[in-house]
Amino acid sequence: MPLLADSINEYLLARQAQGFAANTIRNDRNTLRRLERVTGLADSRHIDAITIDTFMADLATTCGPGAINTHQATLSAYIKWAQARGHIPAGPSPLDGRRYRRVAPAERLMVPLNKFGAVLDAAERNHARDRALVAVGLFLMLRQSEATDLRIRDLDLDAGRITVRIHKTRDIDTMPISSELGAELRRWLNHYTASVPGRLMPEWYLLPSRSSHAMIRNTEGHFVRSEPRAGLRPLARISRPYSVVRRALDGAGFTVGKHEGMHTLRRSGARAVYDELVHEGYDGALRTVQTLLHHAHTTMTERYIGITLDKQSRDRRFTDKPMFPSLAADNVVQLGRAEG
Repeated sequence: MPLLADSINEYLLARQAQGFAANTIRNDRNTLRRLERVTGLADSRHIDAITIDTFMADLATTCGPGAINTHQATLSAYIKWAQARGHIPAGPSPLDGRRYRRVAPAERLMVPLNKFGAVLDAAERNHARDRALVAVGLFLMLRQSEATDLRIRDLDLDAGRITVRIHKTRDIDTMPISSELGAELRRWLNHYTASVPGRLMPEWYLLPSRSSHAMIRNTEGHFVRSEPRAGLRPLARISRPYSVVRRALDGAGFTVGKHEGMHTLRRSGARAVYDELVHEGYDGALRTVQTLLHHAHTTMTERYIGITLDKQSRDRRFTDKPMFPSLAADNVVQLGRAEG
């Protein structure tokens, strides 16, 4: 059986060969290297329940319940693989009987539809590119990596379509451009065209990085950061889009937590679409939002936008209505009466 370090390396290589995302593999590596460091094990055969207890106790010193659960899930996948490969003795997993920790639902900011304009205007006060990014978040509901990956060639305003690469599933989707988003993108492209020499090139990012701060010498002879340059870097993608979003939300008067970013806009846009369509039918509205978010299951969409259709259906069925309408019929035998 291999050393633990060799087993980990082989597992990470296997995950890469199976096509797992680079971010997933990086998280796997962080968990397993921490296991190796904390326990001091050299041999993978010695991973047992005591080893897991030691590792989990260390995690609890720096991680919350959600992060601990993520580490545990990563460890569970590795142990299952290692047992199949013969790196860990076959039999019960050392994780057997270990529960996942309860995670309290986090409060997430939801921008109401009537505040979309305020957030867009706040973004524009910093830069026209920032307004375009916020518009893509609200009206196209893309994840951060998907929004910043868009290129000029992906956009066809005449056809009202935009090609999006869905990073989680590696699918490519040609999505419709709503009239609201179309107006915002035309506004942005006019600015973009005026800001760069020549015409926009197909390989340029649709939402490019801006030129960074310059270091200049002040009157006292010290180097300080200048105001940000107004120029754009068409071949460089935005490095911190969440900062753009937080600045816009703050400028619109929202209390901004450390977890707010593109998902805040994505979630807000999706909930607004659901609320607009729900009068046509709950299930149909939910499925429409599911396709916009590229979720695999509607239950994921329900949690994401903060609704529970089962509860809504329950409330519609029983609020101010009889629970047992059949008992109201004249020909029903009364409960509790015994036959002679």
